[in-house]
Amino acid sequence: MSLPKATANWPKWLITMRMPEFWHFRLIYLFILPWVLFMALFKTRGKFYPFALNQIIDESGGFSGASKGHIKNQFDASLFPKTVYLKKSELNSGKDKICRELSFPFIIKPTNLNSGVAVNKIDNKSELQNYLRKVQFDFQAEEYLTQKMEVAVFIANPPDAPLKILSLTGKEFLTVTGDGVKTVKKLLKENLRYKMCSDQIDPFWENKWTKIPKLGELILIQPIGNHNKGTKFTDESHRITSAMEHFLDSIVPDSIQYGRFDIKLDSWSDLETGKNLKIIEFNGNIAEPVSYLDPKFGYIGIQRVLFKHYYWQYKLGKKMVELGTPTPDYITGCKRLLQGKKFKKSLKNIRID
Repeated sequence: MSLPKATANWPKWLITMRMPEFWHFRLIYLFILPWVLFMALFKTRGKFYPFALNQIIDESGGFSGASKGHIKNQFDASLFPKTVYLKKSELNSGKDKICRELSFPFIIKPTNLNSGVAVNKIDNKSELQNYLRKVQFDFQAEEYLTQKMEVAVFIANPPDAPLKILSLTGKEFLTVTGDGVKTVKKLLKENLRYKMCSDQIDPFWENKWTKIPKLGELILIQPIGNHNKGTKFTDESHRITSAMEHFLDSIVPDSIQYGRFDIKLDSWSDLETGKNLKIIEFNGNIAEPVSYLDPKFGYIGIQRVLFKHYYWQYKLGKKMVELGTPTPDYITGCKRLLQGKKFKKSLKNIRID
């Protein structure tokens, strides 16, 4: 007997119980983290192997606070959107510089933070000025990409074998479809994902709640493809082809062994040819295999997805250790792991509304 499908009428706690994608990080990684620690202690001679990967990014392979600009520099710049980088000390001149080089709308985000923190779409000068008033970090502005699709592509790039795509994930942005009667606010109240992520969405729509979309009109509520902002993730790994792997193998340098691309494209075939696509960003060791967020997975299914990816991380890390890559010892690695957790926890206090 199958369980009933969760709806927006359910209380949050019941939706959470029914849908493991909304479970707390500690519960999702309850078995993975001890396994990683065990493998590092007993299988790689006490070397903390995850940090042996992607060392071109930084000493921990992009585990926390890595510069997006530095990561981008490892790839062909034409694969990325046009970007303006600014220091927090350049706020006075930053507005003019951005407006000279980019057209509205554009995306603005911190250069050294992750998890979708403080990533906003800016539509006009007023919104830009409001964002810059609150900036306490180095940041970057990127051209707004108009490709129809956004996907996450997780790769393993062994030093002695061709690149392999471990998972392919589609993203469905939070939208509402008008009926010519209900306001945006009322339509959203019928949306489960809005209910679970409303605190990330409400500040940006406070002056637009009363809009009544026309019958059949599709309204994009959140253009940022993060799970905590209402995006639905779907496992599309059945679409992986050798042509996709060949294309990615041609653009990923040997110095990058493991991580996830977030890519904008118009069709799945673009991932085979490289045409009409742009890389939003690449995340290294900190990257999650976000295909596990597909609602089709129960808790056991999620664990299978995670163990597949983290086993590959172990295989690659062990290989890099054997090749003599400078790798922190177990204790140092655990300390950096805790520092990374503190860093991620501190992100919760950063908000740009």
